[in-house]
Amino acid sequence: MDVKNAKIPLLSRAVLVINQCNNVIIVAEAKHREALEKEEQRIVSQNELGSYIFNLGTTIPNQLNDIIQDAIIWLEGTKKRIKRN
Repeated sequence: MDVKNAKIPLLSRAVLVINQCNNVIIVAEAKHREALEKEEQRIVSQNELGSYIFNLGTTIPNQLNDIIQDAIIWLEGTKKRIKRN
């Protein structure tokens, strides 16, 4: 897959960085973003996630790296909101 031309899910669709190993980054998006927002649904299960797998070799394209950093920040904010509730 050509990562530069890959359709990368937007943060508005709740991009979650799930795992990184052996130069493959798996980026999953929550199909139901509101599941992360509701108190009664604090955990998004694997079957609620669609996954995107990019074989990156040894480098991460800038666009994907930016999305990963933003996703981590978004996840940290989500954790803080859940803890406050």
